[in-house]
Amino acid sequence: MDQIFAKASAVSSTATDATIVFGNWIVSGVKNNNAYVTDGTKGFIIYSSGHGFEPGDILSGTVACKVQLYKGSSEVTSISSKSSGLTVTKGGTVTPVAMSIKDLSGVNTGAVLTYSGLKYNGESLTDGKYSITPYSTFATLPTLVVGSNY
Repeated sequence: MDQIFAKASAVSSTATDATIVFGNWIVSGVKNNNAYVTDGTKGFIIYSSGHGFEPGDILSGTVACKVQLYKGSSEVTSISSKSSGLTVTKGGTVTPVAMSIKDLSGVNTGAVLTYSGLKYNGESLTDGKYSITPYSTFATLPTLVVGSNY
């Protein structure tokens, strides 16, 4: 995963040819043209119309594609579930990983993370020093109550 983020960071917003070795990474979620992929703690977005990926797909193999940085996250384009060199198997699961807000960055896109001891202030969840804004792509968030701990 690190090579994807390094390459994407180097080219910034210009999609550049790359060869990526997928290492049994799991599709953690799909929404529209985006498939979110993780190795457990790190991840990236596959952006492609008609990609054909589904949550739980396990991706392995060596694939020619394009990479770029999009809003701080690595994005892989020009790839689908039928891409040459890519093997897609079903049945993968993602185990949520505990992480502090301080350590969160664009390399965690696609990962399923858990937090504890955060307080909701009406806009964000905070640990007293760092904060994150709750946003859900795949599931409905519970109603957060101002002043409550989560």
